[in-house]
Amino acid sequence: MLVLENVTKRFGDHLVLSECNLTLPKGESWGLVGPNGVGKTTTLRLIAGLEAPTAGRILVDGHAIDQEPEKVHRLIGFCPDVPFAYPFLTGWEFLSFIGSLWRLPPEQAKADAEDLLERLGLAQAAHQLVETYSRGMLQKLGLITAVLHRPKLLLLDEPFTAVDAESRVAMLAWLRAFVKEGGTLFFATHDMELIRTLANKWVRIVDGHMVQRTAEAETAGRCTRHYRGSSSGDL
Repeated sequence: MLVLENVTKRFGDHLVLSECNLTLPKGESWGLVGPNGVGKTTTLRLIAGLEAPTAGRILVDGHAIDQEPEKVHRLIGFCPDVPFAYPFLTGWEFLSFIGSLWRLPPEQAKADAEDLLERLGLAQAAHQLVETYSRGMLQKLGLITAVLHRPKLLLLDEPFTAVDAESRVAMLAWLRAFVKEGGTLFFATHDMELIRTLANKWVRIVDGHMVQRTAEAETAGRCTRHYRGSSSGDL
């Protein structure tokens, strides 16, 4: 579903990612971990097409982002760590606006929005102004926004920030169902318990390089050098 081929990203003289390779199969959930500032958010933004790689290429379901951006964007849903929604709209109005941007059939968008609002415990607040939403409520609205067009690949950056325990259970259930039904999930987090709960595998970024791991041990996946680091439980 997702392939990174020798992806490098620089911001001026600062090297963030160095010749990274990654293959993420369809229908799996993978986590992305590492300390602040190592390139987790940059990686997701590159995949989502919000940043361009300095070198290398990215394929989503066989389509190159730089060659078929519109097709790739329809395959991807992306929720950043701080989701955006217009504060002067209600949650429902904002979702209706997003549905119109994607040119979704109105009945489909309405049915999907109602279902997601109910599942994630946001239905009662759907007609409140976004400016009244708590940080956790905004996080749930961001997730709904990201999946309203039924993407095949879902990218989440710290998806459970400020989400209460009850909402976390609901979100986890929905994400597991998304993957079980054939969707592919790639999420960045500091939460190793979430990695163990939700991810089939996980990828760690160290000094711009990626190392693929399972819950049991490090796998052979890597970028341009061997990783010599701490134990598999460390971030």
